[in-house]
Amino acid sequence: MIKEIVLDGRIIEYTLVRKKVKRLNIRIDAGKVIATCSPRESIGNVEDFMRQHSKYILAAIDKTLVRVNNSGRPVTYADGERVKVWGEWCVIKVVPLDPKWKKARVTYNHPEIILEVPDPSDENQRMNAYEKWKQGMVKGKLLEMTNYYYNLMLPRLTERKCHSLDDVRFRKMKTKWGVCRPTQGVITYNYNLFEAPQEGAAYVVVHELCHLLEANHSQRFYAEVARVLPDYKQRQALLKMY
Repeated sequence: MIKEIVLDGRIIEYTLVRKKVKRLNIRIDAGKVIATCSPRESIGNVEDFMRQHSKYILAAIDKTLVRVNNSGRPVTYADGERVKVWGEWCVIKVVPLDPKWKKARVTYNHPEIILEVPDPSDENQRMNAYEKWKQGMVKGKLLEMTNYYYNLMLPRLTERKCHSLDDVRFRKMKTKWGVCRPTQGVITYNYNLFEAPQEGAAYVVVHELCHLLEANHSQRFYAEVARVLPDYKQRQALLKMY
């Protein structure tokens, strides 16, 4: 159920979710407010609770919207929509697919990303074309970075008798840029690194590779990161904007 409430003079839209929970809960997801309560909770109590926590709610909305705007991820993949490619703003252009082609095509000519799809009005076609292209771009760039930094770090990894890097994987993740399983030699990257600057993506690559040396985030771990990227703190700060 979608409702509206006025908090400190601002009209806020929120989604009311009723399910078996012990206490009323408010969370902010990508700038959207979601109130979860038990089936018996009155709307009056929910909105009183929201007014009591209005400062937290409004601050959280503003903070997440800044990150969403900075991320530059597509929303509807529509003609004219602005998106980011490796931290740089680009614009999507949607055109009908030439009949001589059987599958959707994407052409990247900075600052334009041209989506050629059979039916430009079909959001699923636009999304599928863009996401397939994005995933290919991410894999290519991050595999290139991983190969470069792994070879750079190989003497250190050999010296420490660490597990080799045996596999690199990709998937979408909500809270992490990457994951390393040192005992298996497997690193998984977040597809959404595509929108972040390449300096930030390189930090993620080195960060995960350093977990082959140190499994935790101790001082020794960051000393290993600093061996490869002395400016890693600036790169960390850059990523926090996305």
